[in-house]
Order: sequence, then C-alpha cells, then structure tokens
Amino acid sequence: MPSLPRRNAFDRRDSVRGPLCALVEAGPERLPLWAHDLSLGGLRCATTRPFWPGTYLDVSFALPDTHEPIAGGAQVLSLDEEADGLSLGLRFCALSDGARLAIYRFLDRRRYLWAQLGSPTGLFTPARLVPPPALPSLDELLARVDAALAA
Repeated sequence: MPSLPRRNAFDRRDSVRGPLCALVEAGPERLPLWAHDLSLGGLRCATTRPFWPGTYLDVSFALPDTHEPIAGGAQVLSLDEEADGLSLGLRFCALSDGARLAIYRFLDRRRYLWAQLGSPTGLFTPARLVPPPALPSLDELLARVDAALAA
C-alpha cells in the first residue's frame, strides 16, 4: 500500500488539497496569479510580483466547469522562490459559505478522478479505489444545523 506523503512541518493546512489551474485576480489592480493548488483553507499561486507575507489581498477566480466566480479576501502566508518564478501561499480570510461549499464540492467531485489518474499531487493515495460517498444536500446540512441549534 502506498504511503501518504509526509507533511512539511511548516504546512499548516488541515484540509484536503488538490491541483487546480485557474487564473486568480488579486488586489485593486487585479494582478494575474496562476493557482496550481487549492484547499478549503487557501491557494498556492505562481506570480511574477512579490507580495510580502502578511499582505491582505482581495482575490477572485472561477473553478473549472463553473460559471460562478469565487471572490473573497486572502492573506499572504508565504513567498517562495522556485525555479520558474515566485510562489505565494494564500490563506482565505473572508469567503462566503457558498464559496466554501463550492470549493468543497469541487475537491470532492475530483477526488475519485485524481485517484484514478495516479494521484498527480500525491495527496490522494487510497489503498483501493472506491467511489466517494455522496455529499448530503444543502437542505440536509441546514436541517442538521437547525437540529443542533434547537438541542
């Protein structure tokens, strides 16, 4: 059975992440960044312009196969120099619940596909390939929240 990759001690993400190729517009100038990694907590983007850690950016992007833009705030956590340029680690700070749900659904729908493709990121390495369980509907999730609040 293949082992999961070891987490970097500085990697603070606690949610699943997956590959993404999307244009991200950042800041008031709507500067282009290229996202190549997405999680519920943030993005990793290639850039030609440095943004220093701690900088807050307004970001917007669209997930593949969707027409709804995802927009919100992100804080630069890391600025790394790579062989082909600069890489930014961004943490989402202000995303709507709808945007978070869209990201969750995007990652969940592609989990099985990435496993079939041999886990290009090394992040999805199941012992055997099984279809992912169906997500509860939004109505079911809201009913659970209402029940929990009523208790």
